[in-house]
Amino acid sequence: MGGDKGDVHASASQSRGTQLATASRGTEKMDEAKSLKDHGEGDDISDGPIKKRGCTDIWCCGVFAVHWAGFAMVIFIGMATGNPEKLYAPRDFKGDYCGVAENWNSDSNLESMAKLIHMMNLTEFVDSPAKTFVCSSAAEDELRKADVLTGPQLSNYMCACCKSPCARCSGVLGLDDFVTPESASNAVSGKLADITDSSRAGFMFSASGANGGSFNGVFGQAKQFFYQVCVTDCSVASNNYTAGGVREYT
Repeated sequence: MGGDKGDVHASASQSRGTQLATASRGTEKMDEAKSLKDHGEGDDISDGPIKKRGCTDIWCCGVFAVHWAGFAMVIFIGMATGNPEKLYAPRDFKGDYCGVAENWNSDSNLESMAKLIHMMNLTEFVDSPAKTFVCSSAAEDELRKADVLTGPQLSNYMCACCKSPCARCSGVLGLDDFVTPESASNAVSGKLADITDSSRAGFMFSASGANGGSFNGVFGQAKQFFYQVCVTDCSVASNNYTAGGVREYT
């Protein structure tokens, strides 16, 4: 038992010795860090910035100042020779700036037209009905009977309507076909009426209309079916309306 007590005392003494050594090393490290900090060395800033410090790379301040001077010169030249309005002015379908007198790509003076509205792109709206009429069998028969097209012109017509194999076509156009002038005229007139007659506007987006609902995706393809146009005032569209309150297209 005496031996066990001696072992316990030896173990306790060893433990206290280890703790004292650890505390001593910690004190030495703190003293070393404080010494480095006081002399401007080391990276310990737990007690605030080091006491001995100063500016480094002073020449970078000169480079930064020159950079700002150059930047200011660019702004001055841009303001003097350019037009800051082009940074925020809306642009029409041709790329001209609304409300700007001099445009880079045209001679258009739009200084008095600072507003932008979307107008109906009739070319896109009537493209399908027009092709349906021109490329119908009835139209082809009449062209052949009248003999108004030369051989090359007839070949171009057949290619444009994808009636004959050519590099421009990968398949048929998939349009309605009409064999008599009367049926073609009646069908196309109904298609155009849905587009141009305000009283039939509801049929334009209806599957039961003459266009079979082919314009249901118009607003999902706004850039294709509507033009961006510069105008003097946002009410300019209403100024073009008829007395009934809706503009008519003819």
